[in-house]
Amino acid sequence: TLQSHQAMQKSYEDLRQAEKLARIGSWTLDLSTGQFACSDMLYELNGVDPEGPPLTVENLKDLIAPDSVGMMVGALEHCVQTGKSYAMEVTHMRPDGSTFPAIVRGEAVRNDEEKIVFITGTVQDISERIEVRERLATLADNLPSGVIYRIEETSDHDRTLNVTYVSAGIHRLIGVNAHEIVHNRANFVRRIVKEDRIPFAKALIRSRFSGEPVDKIVRVGTREGKILWMQMR
Repeated sequence: TLQSHQAMQKSYEDLRQAEKLARIGSWTLDLSTGQFACSDMLYELNGVDPEGPPLTVENLKDLIAPDSVGMMVGALEHCVQTGKSYAMEVTHMRPDGSTFPAIVRGEAVRNDEEKIVFITGTVQDISERIEVRERLATLADNLPSGVIYRIEETSDHDRTLNVTYVSAGIHRLIGVNAHEIVHNRANFVRRIVKEDRIPFAKALIRSRFSGEPVDKIVRVGTREGKILWMQMR
C-alpha cells in the first residue's frame, strides 16, 4: 500500500540520517551468492561515488591500509567459519590519498537451521574520537599524576580486552613504558596489588556489557617498590 511504502521510505531516510550523524556506513555480505551490499554512507566515508561501480569486498580490501588488511580478512574469515563477531581499529584509505581511522565490526546472521547465511557489519569514522584522545593525552602528560589509557576488544578471536593506548605519563608514575603495556597488558596488571585485580576486572566486564562507567581505586606497585593509589576511570 501507499502508506506502507511511505513508512518504509521514512525508515530508510531516518537510517541514512542516523548513519550520517554517527559517521557510520553499513554493509551486508550474502554468503550464498557472494553479493555485497552497502549503504550510501559507506561510499561517502571511502570517497567513492555511489553512482559509479558498486563496491565489493575486494574493493574494501584495497581501501584499507596494508598493515590492517590481513587482520581484517582473518577476522572476517573466522566470523564466516565460526559465527564469532569481531571489532577492530583500522586505517581506511580514499582514492584521493587521504586516510581516516575507523572501527570496523562484523557479525554473523543465521537462518532457521542455524546456518550462517549473511555477514553484516559497519565501518565508523573515529577521526574526531582520535583527535579528542590526542588532546587529552597531551593534557595528561603535562599533569604530574595524570595518564590517559584505552582498553578495548581487538582482533583476537576470543574477544579479550587489551590495552591499546597509554599516554607517556605512565612511565613517570610507575616506571613502566607505555609501549610495554600496550605490547603486553600483563606488564601493568601484575603491578596491581593482587587483592585489587579481580574487583577492577569485574568493573571492566560490567562496563563492557552494560555501558556502566568504570570508577575504581586500585593500588599499583612501582618499579622502585612503592605503592600508589590510582583512581581508574
